[in-house]
Amino acid sequence: KIQQALLAPSEEINKYFDDTFILNMPREIVSGDFYWIKKVNRKKIIIAADSAGRGVTGALMSLLGISTLNDICNTNPNYQAKEILIDLDERIRDSLRIGESDEYVEEGLDIALCIFDEENKILQFSGAGNPIYLIRNNELKRLDAERLPIIFDSIDLSYSNTEIKLEKSDRIYMFTDGYIDQFGGTQNRKFMAKQFKELLLEIHQKSMSEQKNILINRFKEWKGMTNEQVDDILIIGIKI
Repeated sequence: KIQQALLAPSEEINKYFDDTFILNMPREIVSGDFYWIKKVNRKKIIIAADSAGRGVTGALMSLLGISTLNDICNTNPNYQAKEILIDLDERIRDSLRIGESDEYVEEGLDIALCIFDEENKILQFSGAGNPIYLIRNNELKRLDAERLPIIFDSIDLSYSNTEIKLEKSDRIYMFTDGYIDQFGGTQNRKFMAKQFKELLLEIHQKSMSEQKNILINRFKEWKGMTNEQVDDILIIGIKI
């Protein structure tokens, strides 16, 4: 209940876009995956994040991430996407006292961060480990993230901004790796990114609510009755 109270209701994203969905399927009672939505001036900031830990460990990281993001955007609402990630990394390091003791925290954060500028019709993306997909004119394009999770054990932290001009009917998909890594099928193997892309291309012209239902049903079919869900799952779909 505490974790759910901190997450924005999934319906809140509908205030900002005409057609959207959030598919959030924790592996356990609490989740290491989380999403975060905030409107600042005429810009909408959306994050899909994956804590390295699951269950209680992941949930604690998600609570720290959400509270830190709120503080960052209240402090400076004009941040670029990459600046939010850099600030988030620095503040979480301080909170966990990383570098001040011999205790090493392994539970980092993979994040996809999108800023939608509705006035200029521009999408700004920065990623720490998590890419996003853009489908336009029946073609899927991957926008790559830096392979540097938040609080990764690296001194030279560098994130970049990717900006694209949005077009009507663009579909944006933000996600963690839980769906892709699920074991199942006739050969009991991972779903994999290739099959995930093919599925999104197959269903992207349907309404977002229909897509969400198809993704849930396809996941259940793939997993089958004998396999357990291997990880938390989070997928966000947005139609421009």
